[in-house]
Amino acid sequence: MKKVEGFGHIAIHTDEDQDLKEAYRKAVEAGGEDYRPPEECPGHYAFVKDPEGYEVEILARSA
Repeated sequence: MKKVEGFGHIAIHTDEDQDLKEAYRKAVEAGGEDYRPPEECPGHYAFVKDPEGYEVEILARSA
């Protein structure tokens, strides 16, 4: 099998910072690991790991 290079995670874009915080909260409540809580840089982003260890990025970009 050929090794594929990439970012190593999936990303979900939200329109508002509050949507990001809500998505992060729901992901953790559903069993996601609290991996990197919401931060600002530019916009806001957060990371969780699903129960199988896959990284999921949630981001809200400032306009």
